[in-house]
Amino acid sequence: MRLADGGTLLVDKSLLQQEGGEGRYRLPVRYADLQQVARDGGDRPIVIPVIEETMTVEKRLVTRPVRIVKSVEERQVTVDETFAEEDIEVERVQVDREVDGPVSIRYEGDTIVIPLLEEVVVVEKRLRLREEVRIRRRHTTRALTEPVTLRREEVRVERGEPTGDEAGGQANTSTRAEQ
Repeated sequence: MRLADGGTLLVDKSLLQQEGGEGRYRLPVRYADLQQVARDGGDRPIVIPVIEETMTVEKRLVTRPVRIVKSVEERQVTVDETFAEEDIEVERVQVDREVDGPVSIRYEGDTIVIPLLEEVVVVEKRLRLREEVRIRRRHTTRALTEPVTLRREEVRVERGEPTGDEAGGQANTSTRAEQ
């Protein structure tokens, strides 16, 4: 090998790495180291260490405990709604008069009139309207304001540290030097 300052250096061809196609080679050593050897005396052989690194990768199963935390939130809301109700009012009205035949149920506005008949013994038989039952519908509305509790559940996941022998999982590396 010819150096830049004109000196020469003998290098084993197995240490050279071919570069490109046209007979060009490269020596994987620092140039300053080669110049120092040439100055000290180029007659003795140069020992260039060849280093090879190896690596081993292992896979390990790593487990972590998981805790699920469920909480319930409560909040107060006010229900403000109008509800319809219907009551029935029953009124009994004494009539006590005679009628010629059966009297049918009738309506007077929103009131249902149900006649109650009774037979009375006389020399002759007659129908007497004893009383009427009057049923009236009364429609009312009322507002309801009442606190109501609503609940909503939340879940939080907490992860712990890996446990047991699975906590490793590292790559092993080693360096080997040859001279």
